[in-house]
Amino acid sequence: MKRNVYSLVIIVTLTLLSGCGNKEEMEMNEQTDLNVNQNTQEERKEINKLFVNAENAWIGDVMAFSDENGIYLNYLYETDQNDIAYHPIYRFFTSDFCTFYDEGEVIPYGMELESPDLAVGTGSFIRAMDGTYHCFYTGHNDKADSLGIDKECIMHAKSNDNVNWEKIPEDTFYAPEGYSSNDFRDPFVMWNEEENCYWMLLGAKKDNEEGSCIVKYLSTDLTEWSFEEIFYDNNDLYYMECPDLFQINDWYYLTFSWNNVTYYRMAKTINGPWIKPEIDTFDGNAFYAAKTVEYKGTRYLVGFLDRKKGENDDLAYTWAGSICPYELTQYDDGLLGVKMPSQYMEQYFTKPFICNEIDRSKHVFNDENKLNFIANDEIEYLKYQTLPNSMLLSCTMKINSFSEHAKFGFVFGIEKDALKSYPVMMDFNHSILCYDGYKEDFDSDSDIRNQQSFLFEEDKEYTLKLVVENEVVILYVDDKKVLSNRIYHAVGKDWGFFAQNADVEISNLSLYVPQE
Repeated sequence: MKRNVYSLVIIVTLTLLSGCGNKEEMEMNEQTDLNVNQNTQEERKEINKLFVNAENAWIGDVMAFSDENGIYLNYLYETDQNDIAYHPIYRFFTSDFCTFYDEGEVIPYGMELESPDLAVGTGSFIRAMDGTYHCFYTGHNDKADSLGIDKECIMHAKSNDNVNWEKIPEDTFYAPEGYSSNDFRDPFVMWNEEENCYWMLLGAKKDNEEGSCIVKYLSTDLTEWSFEEIFYDNNDLYYMECPDLFQINDWYYLTFSWNNVTYYRMAKTINGPWIKPEIDTFDGNAFYAAKTVEYKGTRYLVGFLDRKKGENDDLAYTWAGSICPYELTQYDDGLLGVKMPSQYMEQYFTKPFICNEIDRSKHVFNDENKLNFIANDEIEYLKYQTLPNSMLLSCTMKINSFSEHAKFGFVFGIEKDALKSYPVMMDFNHSILCYDGYKEDFDSDSDIRNQQSFLFEEDKEYTLKLVVENEVVILYVDDKKVLSNRIYHAVGKDWGFFAQNADVEISNLSLYVPQE
């Protein structure tokens, strides 16, 4: 849940907000039976794109849930005109991450100033053993201090059909004694087969202590919950938002997010001890609040790709953006990787595309679909014509050798000079994928705004995939790590490859665009 947030459409007087004068009752009746989606599948708006967001709004934290029909991407609905109440839960539906259906509002925020869910925060959806659907979510009220109530709590809504939802206010509960009532949020609920009960994990923070923790609650009926213990604690992060717990083969995984980064831990048992991988992240700091969902035997990591206000490439990323899914991969040692969803290549990018060269360095040659960059201090590049609005590039990169300040990658937004563009690069010396807006000298020694750790080695091949959709530019490396970006200057301009202080060979180069 976003911390410095605003709200939506409730009108109150200044005297009410300041605590002075008589309190004015709000004449708004909250729906108990939330009959929010009466559209048939034929009536739903179909959206054929990869990184979807709501019309005139943005995607906040995603709470994905699946059944035999497909994947329900429930999310916090964010606008740039929020007022006191904000973040109702809305929904997209998909079965392939290529076509989406906008199903509108699922659960509204509260309609009175004292409502514990005057703002709605992250939660999770689950289908119970008896077939009923449940949503547990965060209630948040920015006016809590002046009203004398707790700022955050855990709330419950129920549905018999996954369409019409009813809030159950009597099931609301608050932080236990000794824990902050300002930071108590983001419930994740699962059925534990071994213990024959439901688990709830959520982010919490002990009073007057550094760091944060994820605590565990138990229930047998999804109505009454008992506080058990701290499930995982972390002294390095102020808070751990959006926890998720899942199993792949013999390993258990715990994910959580903070400060625009999603992390993971791994263990051989569901209760730990939890191992921190050497590289414990998936993507840079444009991808946030990711949780997982399994569908047809594949587990996906789904978060949101941030935007930049004013579509300004020189600004930092801001909260909320577009839905962004990755397919999770597991390696023999239990480590997790993320890769492009396989449906992109199988269903979406199916038309081969030829992108003509318009400028090249003397050190680049093209022989039977092969490129070789032998670059020293002077940056060498291969420049192509205007970037397609939607494109998949796939290739194999072999690093023959590299020296100090070695870099290889892609440049976007080229106008007259390829060196004055927007690079998405692999920095071999610093072991990172990175992007930092406009950098005339491509200097990754500077304060990188968006980066993801990745270890590069000489005389080794790597599989690269690059997906473009308008200003969204995502680099996938070796089905292990990803760097997602928005580059507004990429749209409608030339692009290309570049290298510096490295001998890099590109082979198996192919480009695809969607069928018209």
